[in-house]
Amino acid sequence: MTVNRNLLLGLDIGTGSCKLQIIDTAGEHVKSDSATYPTYYPRAQWVEQDPRSWWNTVAQLLRRCKSSLRNVECLALSSQMETVVPVDENGKALGRAILWSDQRSQTESKIIEKKVGERLAHRITGCRTDPMHSGPKMLWIKKNQAKRFQKTFKFLTPKDFLNHQLTGEFVADYSTASSSLLFDVARKTWSKEILTRIELPLEKLPDVRPSSSIVGEVTDKAAKLTGLRSGTPVAAGGGDTPCTALGCGVFEPNQGLIYLGSSASLYSMIPKSVTDPRMRLITRCHVVDGIWTVGGGMTTAGSCITWLRDLISNANRREETVNQLLKEASRIEPGSNGLLFIPNMMGERNPHYHPNSTGAFLGLTLSHTQSHIANAILEGIGMQLNSILEAMKEAHVAPPTLTATGGGMNYPHWLQIISDIFRTKLAIPTVVSPEALGAALLAGIGIGKIKDLRKLTHRIIDNRKFVTPREHASSIYEEMAQTYNAALKGLQLDELRSSIRFLSK
Repeated sequence: MTVNRNLLLGLDIGTGSCKLQIIDTAGEHVKSDSATYPTYYPRAQWVEQDPRSWWNTVAQLLRRCKSSLRNVECLALSSQMETVVPVDENGKALGRAILWSDQRSQTESKIIEKKVGERLAHRITGCRTDPMHSGPKMLWIKKNQAKRFQKTFKFLTPKDFLNHQLTGEFVADYSTASSSLLFDVARKTWSKEILTRIELPLEKLPDVRPSSSIVGEVTDKAAKLTGLRSGTPVAAGGGDTPCTALGCGVFEPNQGLIYLGSSASLYSMIPKSVTDPRMRLITRCHVVDGIWTVGGGMTTAGSCITWLRDLISNANRREETVNQLLKEASRIEPGSNGLLFIPNMMGERNPHYHPNSTGAFLGLTLSHTQSHIANAILEGIGMQLNSILEAMKEAHVAPPTLTATGGGMNYPHWLQIISDIFRTKLAIPTVVSPEALGAALLAGIGIGKIKDLRKLTHRIIDNRKFVTPREHASSIYEEMAQTYNAALKGLQLDELRSSIRFLSK
């Protein structure tokens, strides 16, 4: 029974699904749920979703747990950080959202690079001039969809769009704003210098506040649609990566988080804004005040395994096929019998920034089986993440401790490979939907119900597992990393990339 319990609600708008998490103010789990929505790929390198499907999914999930909602004291949302939702003055979405992984704004990234300067942009924002970020996507709309741009009152992220549906307010938070390429990451404000140089109006961007600040209350209209109590406070919320970190108890200096899912990322927590002089890493605001994150990510990680699964299985046995693939891969010795995989199936982000690079298998022979291929994919993902870790070490921001999370936690062999390659013990918290949990914790902070965040998160994630590196495998992977880096450098030669693009036309 939840009648006398004071509850906190967190929602995460992920790339493929919405996750719901309800906890009480002592951190005890009450309820979790999830539901999916479609993604559209209308052209090559275009990735879109319908914001209405997010709102419909959120309302559906909330109605399914209506009995608990009357005791919810506050809620917050987490979402994709770089997805862009243009809305009119009433908060109505002007067409589909452009997702974070969409690559259509490469020209606009170059425009920002030319008008601002890549080094100045990175020094101010902590971000490279990369089409992943939301700023280039806004410029693409301005350049290619002039009427849509003219009608746009605000550019929002998914959780900010949903916050408006709930409260009627247009507000962003520091964490999502800091991945826009338009935000002064140290001063925590929109960069007027960058906006002026690229001719993007400041008034089309929302006000920015701390992630745990209360931005409004649930309106009567939203209450009727969702089952939430009218007047329930709503916190600003944050980006999925820092909310995940919070939900895993990673929010203090020298802690690190590795996320393994369809994409993958590696970040360290730092007590002040520091940018990499060689521009290999991204610096962003954490959802916890006084903390920043520095590190990087890769667009295709688990999606490479999904790609292999789809090649060899039928639609009715796909999940079974993934489990079987990784079970078979666990029997393969480190090094995959000389097979090397480059996992840049949608370009490379950190640390080298080659958006046009492609994936590759090297050393493929008739002796290799699908088990070797699956294992090589896992190793390739680990190698690419290791190149980010090496850049972090050179920039003196590598974390001494690492917590791992994401869908990859379901696959022990993948975790073992990462631990072996990194030569680092991984802590694995047993947390359900850490993104949504992090959002729920922000709600509790926002209304003052959570006073000691460290104590509470330690109690929530007290039950941890650990993965320890194997010396023999680590030695093999240390040599393999040199081969991987040499292969990656060779594949990034302009002449080779141009030839590959020519053949693909």
